[in-house]
Amino acid sequence: MRCYNIFYFLKSKLLFCMFISWDLILGEIHYSIPEELQLGAFIGNIADDLGLDVQQLSARNFRLVSGPNQRYLEVNLHNGILFVNEKVDREQICGPRLTCVLSLEAVLENPLNLYQIEVEILDINDNAPSFPKGQVRLEISEIAAPGKRFPLECAHDPDVGTNSVQTYQLVANEYFLLNVEAGIGDGKLPVLVLEKPLDREKQSIHRLLLLAKDGGVPERSGTTQINIIVEDANDNEPFFLQSVYRVSLTENITKGALVLQVNATDLDDGSNGAIVYSFSSHTSAKVRELFGLDSKTGEIRTKANLDYEDINVFEFIVQAKDKGPNANPTYCHVVLNIIDVNDNAPEMTLTSLSSPVPEDSLTGTVVALISASDKDSGQFGQLQCKIGNHLPFALDSSSKKYLRLITQERLDRESFSTYDVTITCNDGGTPPLSTNKTIVVEVSDRNDNAPQFAQPSLTAYVMENNKIDASIFSVSASDPDLGQNGQLSYSILESQVQGESVSRYIHINAGSGVIYSFRPFDYEQLKNFQVRIQAHDCGVPQLANNVSIDIIILDQNDNAPVIVHPITEYGSTVTETLPRLADPGYLVTKVTATDADSGQNARLSYRILHDNNLGLFTISLETGEIWTTRRITKTDANKQKLVILVDDNGIPALTATMTIILTIVEGSAEMLNDPGSLAESPGFTSDTSLYLVISLGIISSIFLVVLIVLAIKVHGSRTVFDGHKCFLGTCCCIESRNGIQKASRNLQITPNYVEVFGGDPLSQSFRYNTCSLKRGFHFPNTSTENDKAWREIVVNGEKAVLSEMRYSIPEELNLGAFVGNIADDLVLDKNELSARGFHIVDSPSKQYLDVNLDNGNLLVKEKIDREQLCGPAVTCTLSLEAVIEKPLNVYHFQVEILDVNDNAPRFPKSQFRLEISEVAALGTRFALECAFDPDVGANSVQSYQLSTNHYFNLDVETRGRDGKLPVLVLERALDREQENTHRLVLTAKDGGIPERSGTAEIVIAVEDANDNAPVFSQSVYRVSLLENVPMGILVIKLDASDLDVGLNGQIVYSFSSHTSNRVREHFALDPKTGEIKIKKHLNHKDNSVFEINVQAKDKGPYATPVYCHVVVDIVDVNDNAPELTLTSLFSPVSEDSLPGTVVALISSADKDSGENGHVQCQISNKLPFKLDSSLSGYYRLVTGETLDREYISKYNVTIVCSDAGTPPLTVNKTILLEVSDVNDNPPQFRQPLYTAHVMENSAIGESILSVTAFDPDLNQNARLTYHISETLIHNMPASTYVSINSDSGVIYAQRTFDYEHLKNFQIQVLARDSGELPLSGNTSVDIIILDQNDNAPVIVHPLPEFGSTVFETVSRFAEPGYLVVKVSATDADTGQNARLTYQILHATDASLFTISPDTGEIWTIRNIVNKDASKQRLVIGVKDNGMPPLTATVTFMLSVTGTDVQMLSGVTSDNAEFVSNSSFYLVITFGLTSSIFLVILITLAIKVYNSSSVDTCGCLTARNSRNGLRKGSRSLQIPANYVEVFGGDPLSQSFRYDTCSSSYSAKRGFLSSHRGTMSARKNNILNGDWGNGDTPRTPTHAQCRSTMNSEVKQPNADWRFSQTHRAELNSSQYQEDEGVQRDIQREVQREVQCDVQCEAPHDVQCNVPHNIQHEVQRDVPCDVQRVVENEPGGARKPACARPAAIPAGRDGWTLPRTAPRMQLQMTLGPHVPGTLRSQYLIPREVHTSGARISNSSVEFSAPINGSLHGPWAANQTRDHRGISSSNTRRPELDTQACGQIPGSPSGQRLSTQRLHSRDNHHALREVNY
Repeated sequence: MRCYNIFYFLKSKLLFCMFISWDLILGEIHYSIPEELQLGAFIGNIADDLGLDVQQLSARNFRLVSGPNQRYLEVNLHNGILFVNEKVDREQICGPRLTCVLSLEAVLENPLNLYQIEVEILDINDNAPSFPKGQVRLEISEIAAPGKRFPLECAHDPDVGTNSVQTYQLVANEYFLLNVEAGIGDGKLPVLVLEKPLDREKQSIHRLLLLAKDGGVPERSGTTQINIIVEDANDNEPFFLQSVYRVSLTENITKGALVLQVNATDLDDGSNGAIVYSFSSHTSAKVRELFGLDSKTGEIRTKANLDYEDINVFEFIVQAKDKGPNANPTYCHVVLNIIDVNDNAPEMTLTSLSSPVPEDSLTGTVVALISASDKDSGQFGQLQCKIGNHLPFALDSSSKKYLRLITQERLDRESFSTYDVTITCNDGGTPPLSTNKTIVVEVSDRNDNAPQFAQPSLTAYVMENNKIDASIFSVSASDPDLGQNGQLSYSILESQVQGESVSRYIHINAGSGVIYSFRPFDYEQLKNFQVRIQAHDCGVPQLANNVSIDIIILDQNDNAPVIVHPITEYGSTVTETLPRLADPGYLVTKVTATDADSGQNARLSYRILHDNNLGLFTISLETGEIWTTRRITKTDANKQKLVILVDDNGIPALTATMTIILTIVEGSAEMLNDPGSLAESPGFTSDTSLYLVISLGIISSIFLVVLIVLAIKVHGSRTVFDGHKCFLGTCCCIESRNGIQKASRNLQITPNYVEVFGGDPLSQSFRYNTCSLKRGFHFPNTSTENDKAWREIVVNGEKAVLSEMRYSIPEELNLGAFVGNIADDLVLDKNELSARGFHIVDSPSKQYLDVNLDNGNLLVKEKIDREQLCGPAVTCTLSLEAVIEKPLNVYHFQVEILDVNDNAPRFPKSQFRLEISEVAALGTRFALECAFDPDVGANSVQSYQLSTNHYFNLDVETRGRDGKLPVLVLERALDREQENTHRLVLTAKDGGIPERSGTAEIVIAVEDANDNAPVFSQSVYRVSLLENVPMGILVIKLDASDLDVGLNGQIVYSFSSHTSNRVREHFALDPKTGEIKIKKHLNHKDNSVFEINVQAKDKGPYATPVYCHVVVDIVDVNDNAPELTLTSLFSPVSEDSLPGTVVALISSADKDSGENGHVQCQISNKLPFKLDSSLSGYYRLVTGETLDREYISKYNVTIVCSDAGTPPLTVNKTILLEVSDVNDNPPQFRQPLYTAHVMENSAIGESILSVTAFDPDLNQNARLTYHISETLIHNMPASTYVSINSDSGVIYAQRTFDYEHLKNFQIQVLARDSGELPLSGNTSVDIIILDQNDNAPVIVHPLPEFGSTVFETVSRFAEPGYLVVKVSATDADTGQNARLTYQILHATDASLFTISPDTGEIWTIRNIVNKDASKQRLVIGVKDNGMPPLTATVTFMLSVTGTDVQMLSGVTSDNAEFVSNSSFYLVITFGLTSSIFLVILITLAIKVYNSSSVDTCGCLTARNSRNGLRKGSRSLQIPANYVEVFGGDPLSQSFRYDTCSSSYSAKRGFLSSHRGTMSARKNNILNGDWGNGDTPRTPTHAQCRSTMNSEVKQPNADWRFSQTHRAELNSSQYQEDEGVQRDIQREVQREVQCDVQCEAPHDVQCNVPHNIQHEVQRDVPCDVQRVVENEPGGARKPACARPAAIPAGRDGWTLPRTAPRMQLQMTLGPHVPGTLRSQYLIPREVHTSGARISNSSVEFSAPINGSLHGPWAANQTRDHRGISSSNTRRPELDTQACGQIPGSPSGQRLSTQRLHSRDNHHALREVNY
């Protein structure tokens, strides 16, 4: 044996070496290998065979494409060897084909190449022949004649050729021999031939061994044993020991368990006595599915699990039949009772769930309804359900089928917002089964928790001098409630701080709780205060809580020391005397200073800052006493200058200085320059002045008391109307404003708003309550009856009773048939069915019934078939539930389905055939199949009848459950020669009304003896079929004949036992006719030839089958569309790929053959791709032109392939090809040149400009970085000036720019992408520096000698116009910022000197008289024109000279006259005060008298102001006297106001001002129309209202913003807020203004119509102003002038061009000495035609009748900003200055300047601007 193995191994290796060959032809290689090679076995070096470089296999992605099957072969990419990867079994791969070839494709990429590889698999003899069965049983009658042939089953060998089956051999015996017949092809068929007659009594069994051999090396063989049973004659039929078997089984019996064993016996021997058990033909499929019957032993076993709940009783019939000829079956009944076990867990279904549950729900509220059931019966179906003990819920199981989950205690959402309620139900089994169901119950929130602060009191520390609207503290409260109930809003409770409302100090953000300051705090005035903050939620009802906050002001060193002694006489210089004989330690003087700060900030120290004689003086550091340190010598100067410095101890320290001029005198230490000595006068003069002062004080006190008394009287005369107070009997015009409440000024002003005017007629605030995130929506704090009703419903729902009803209806009712009125039966309101959600709970199957919610009728929804619904059950009931909600109730009702006789009895077959031997004994019984009737009871089968005949009788046997079995009994002997066929009719009848019946024909064939076998007309049949033939078509009809008659001559056709399953699946053989038909669709690709072995056998005893072969050839048709497979795809494709680049490799195939399998593919011509079909079976998709990703980045390439069939079949495949980017586009800027304006002194790091470039490339190629080119700016790199964010392109300042040093520069910005070869683009940026007023004027002449004081002299004989001195100053700024104006800020005598505003020349106005002081002090201010203006001052000490009198004695010479003048002034003051007091008393008396009889007034009709406000303002309350200075622009709206007066008001004798005139008089602009004395026109209320509602003017076009400010204005947030605030301000201004105008009385002498329309920009306050009369006693002209000022920059204001202007024309004449230079003159007659500006006059645009002239106009003309003049002293007006109003440095208030005329030709005129 070992030698044989070695020989075989060497032979295999030799064959392997011999058959490995290849042909390299057009890319094709052929290998040959034997099957069953070991894994990794060498096949060939494919790299060498293809001429490929082994090193490039991996890099070029070399791979084998073998299709969807296993990868049998693989390539080692390191050495190029093709090896075996999977076991190669030729029989598995190719089956019975002689040639077996593996077709592979090798793909090599970059560039793409395809190689065809074929590997032929050679067969080896690795399989032995095998028979289908190890034993073959043949039953041969002992009467069989010698020579009879018995075909045997062939052996099968998977090998092919000589390795397949070649010979058969039969072991030697004396009765049989073997004959081998030629089969189909090379097949061989063994046939057993009887040589000698058999004798059963001598030998009943013959055992033969059949051997099959192949022709391989080594030879292999297979055997089978043939068991030949010699049969005897069959003359006895089997019989059962019991007719009925009854067995009880538990339903959990295991599969395969023995149920019972039926036992039948037969007296015959052999096949005649061998009994076969089987189910009767009318045994149900369910029984066959659940039970198996052993045909030999009669054992019945379970095949599947039983289910008591499905079927609890099984009844079926078992038949026993021997194997002899003319065998007759016998029957027995088997009844199986199924016993229930606990195998079904409880089932729970959530029928209804009310979630979320309010946390204030009452105890007992129904939360959920759960149906619980168990399919088991008895104790096993009884359920016990429970939930956890620690839940606030309970289970109510009062209903049989339902559980109610109810609350058993109060819920608290803040403790638990969600409950996972797990319901556990156990049945009563052993062990019990349980089911859990978890229900998620959510608890909805109720507002039951007030907000809580973490601490009851808090402390906040604020440094004084804080910024307005700076955040000083933040409070936070918590509320455990949810949603609106937990949304908190903060407010400040009203309290007083130093007599003012706390809201004037601080305000709080209602949403965040951040506290902001309303004003800067001053520690010296307020050191601490307490506020109470309230937090309230937005729930219903609303809950609140408070917290106290102690706000402590921290001191800051913000007050410089103030020197209080000695008092300086000129500037900061003090003159003292010192005796020359003073000893060392002599107290020269004591400097005393104070500091308003406290603590260390108020701790002062004194020191000498400058001493021109060092070592002579010293000062005490703490007391400020100055002492001499030594004696004064002759070498010491007569004048000593000491500069004393006083500084505090703050950080940083603040200082004060003073200069002491010490004059050293001879002799005593008397102070010659003591002002007290100069002021000494006689006592009488001093007493007179004292008496005058006392009189003036008494008169003023009396005046004050009278005013208080009148105020109390006026206050007591108020009348209240609709909550408003009216004064002095006048009627108030009340306007109803819904949603607007006048309140105190508890306003919340954002940091970018400042107060412009102190008081105004609009000084009221409006309060908005918003408790929601949605603006303008308020949740009312109300409680309605709905809550109560809902709680009552819950209580009622708790008491709901579950009811049951029952209906009975017959089956098969029409759809919509009436069943009953369920609403009436349940006593429900039909009108509430729909609202309360009444519905029938859906069942798992169909919903047969439904309810009409309109009338409550229960209707049939689906057809009801009792037999389909309940099957054979006698009682059929539908158990349904009806659910109604609000409150929850469940009603159980049952609908019984009554049976109707709608089904007739029917037999399983319409015809039964019985084969009875003509030798059958009388009395033989033949059981027939029962008829079936789906109806039950009397409607089921009740009786059987048999048609009349002479041979047979009918006997009906009674089985279990009323079953009846018809039995045919032979009454008379049969004679086949006399009558070979008997036809009987069996009738089955039911007991229904009307009676129904069914029939079946019984065909009885009388059989004779069987002595002839069937014969086929051909041994081999050949047929050709198209593969698309339809199913059921006839393939061939076989024809076999049998000379016998009856069963012996009746042939049955069947497939032989060794017919393959593939044949049985595709073909069906009619056993009677021999017709072969198509059973399954054919497919040429799967099987092109079918070989069918058919046997024919008669039905007689000892029947011997005969065989024939049927060969079916399948003809191919075009029924398979081409198949496309994407073998390789190169995506994305680089956009710079050359034309012809391979993009994808697609394999195409068609399962059809011939022309049907020829495939042609194409793509669209519009694509830049082509298909290359040079490779067999493959298409290459290549580029046809250059790609451009920026033009098209993706291509959907659709490949359409068609075969050559008729009609052709087509398939489409779309390939998505992406184009990858290459860096072929440089960045581009949107502008070639950018310009940026930067204000000088801007902060380092401030954004200047943002540049943006774009690049159409992708990813890194389009990722841009910005750089600044390194250029020099003033010999410095550009990077030291600006920097740029490399990602965003934002340019930032790297230094603070100074306009005076650098006015503009240019930089180059470079944008570079991030590609591998980066590309770049550049742009230029011009940066222009804007000048800022950051340099104060510097006085260059004259230079002060001590500090800022200049000593000059002037001759006492100087004439008017004498040039005293000229002040010269410079300013480093440019433009308007460098335009300087000179003015006298302080003068000892204002009538003596004047200064040229332009040149700074100081002139005398008049002659110097003797009473003028000999020392004149002038403080000269130099102010530039910047915003804000910067100033410089210089103090002139002018000494009047011209005599020998010394300067120090000049004051004392005129002391008496000076005292006399003081008394004179006191007398004039006393007279004026008394006159004013008297005039006011008379005026008030007239007013009180007239108002007592007033009974009419002008009122406006009440109206709703658009229901409060059109839009909410996000809780922002901005009063009218606040404007935005920086940041946002809430003032960009226009308002129009009209003044309205009643008809009676024209008769009033005095002028009444609006509300808030106290502050408005300080801030007014002259504006209005003057008439010529005409009667005033009073508009009606309709006119007033129509005027008010007229179109609003647009904002001023002269408004100027910075670039940053414009960006803020363009933001969506700003625009939204602006719109909201604009609507609020417009509505408030209109309403209040109309109130003010209509309530305000007017002057009876007013010549101007009061319906003056004012176009006002922004919300700056307005009040009625006045102009003093033209002539003494003349008519006064009131006009409502509203300044329309808006911010022009950080400080100051600009008057827009659209603002109203009074026309004012000034004609300029020569200057006359003695007149005031800076003045406005308005003559009696004025006229104008329009606005114009010239060198000699200025005219403002507004119509005024009359003319303007006057010779006393000033030579220097002041416009609204300053004074300009030429060298020729002719006035030159700055045209750019018109329309501007000077403002304070803070930019918050408009200043008022009054100019007076002193000439004799024109009356006094006051002009306010």
